[in-house]
Amino acid sequence: MSIKITPKLQQVLNYDTTSFTKDELKKHGLSEAEIVLYYRLKSVQCALDYEEENKVILTEDGLKRFGLGEEERNLYHVIKKQQEKTNKKSLSKAMNKKQRAIIIGGIVAIIIMFLFPPYVIYVKHSKIPRGYGSHVNYVLKPSNSNEVIDIGTLSIQYVTIIIIGSLLWILARDTKLKDNLKGDQEKTK
Repeated sequence: MSIKITPKLQQVLNYDTTSFTKDELKKHGLSEAEIVLYYRLKSVQCALDYEEENKVILTEDGLKRFGLGEEERNLYHVIKKQQEKTNKKSLSKAMNKKQRAIIIGGIVAIIIMFLFPPYVIYVKHSKIPRGYGSHVNYVLKPSNSNEVIDIGTLSIQYVTIIIIGSLLWILARDTKLKDNLKGDQEKTK
C-alpha cells in the first residue's frame, strides 16, 4: 500500500492542530479522496499518539477496539514501518566517525589497562610500585612476596579514561548532525 499525500493535503496536515470539518477541508481545496485520506490519517495519528503517551504497542485487536477499520489498520502498519526505518537511520546517524573512534579508543584503552594492571609490593608497611604487568605472568609465575594489583591506581586510570573520552566525545559532536536529526524528525511528523 502506498500513501499518496498531495501538497494541499500535506499543507493542511502541517498546520492542523485539531480536526477540520469536511466543509473546512473543501475550502482548502481538498478533493473527496484527499478528505477521506485526511480522516484516515487523523485516526491513525490518534492511535500512534495513544501508543506514545502510554508507552504501549497496540495489537490488531487493540487497533480494532480503537475504531480503526481495515484501511486505517493497513495505513497504521505502513506508517509504523516508515517510522522504524527513520528511527534506524537516526540511530546510525547518532554518532559521527570521530565520536565512534573516540569510543573505540576508550574501550581499547580500558581493555589494555585490564590486561596489564599496575602492581605493588607491600614490604614492612610500605607500598613499593612494581610497574605494570600481565595477568598471565602473575598467574603463571606466582610470587612469594606480597605483590598485588594496585586497585587504587587502576581505578583512577579507568575514571580518567572515561572522563577524557566523554569530554572528547562531546567536543567531537557535529552541529550539522543535530540539524539533520531535527529535519528527519520534522519530515516524519
